[in-house]
Amino acid sequence: MNVYVGKRDCVNRKLPATFNNSQSIADRKYGDRYEKKFHRIIEEWCECKFDDGKTGWEQMDFINKENKLAFELKRRRIKKFQYNDIIISYSKYQYARNLMRKGYAVYFFWKFTDELCFWKVPTILPKSVRIDKGGTYKRGFREVCDCLYIPMSDLLNFKEFPSYIDYMETNKLTNI
Repeated sequence: MNVYVGKRDCVNRKLPATFNNSQSIADRKYGDRYEKKFHRIIEEWCECKFDDGKTGWEQMDFINKENKLAFELKRRRIKKFQYNDIIISYSKYQYARNLMRKGYAVYFFWKFTDELCFWKVPTILPKSVRIDKGGTYKRGFREVCDCLYIPMSDLLNFKEFPSYIDYMETNKLTNI
């Protein structure tokens, strides 16, 4: 059996039924390859270091406790505007809200085939974002949960902001 765990600690852990499925393995490899590159990109963009976790099962991929920043990265095999919405599990949003209560700024990033985009997670969801069931069947099992459906038009293009400081300054100007 072909097993790929990446940096995930699988000791004493109940693995999902799909964990050793060939599609799941390919998906993990696809995501993990970009995660290493993204780690360097985001540290340079924010001018600070990020903890990328120790077990591989963290709810947020990258956290900086000193600056109270948290990032979740999802890699997708689609172009940005191939669909009207992008989904992310509602549990990620719940975890993000818990971090925001502790003073963190939380961002969800998506690496599409044509763009790297992000969305600043709000404490209160805008009307444009809906909550509904979502997931996949492509790994041979029904993997469905509550998800946020975020309009693609709400995502910001990473390349438009040379640094996190540029993003924050632009954000302040547009929110006056």
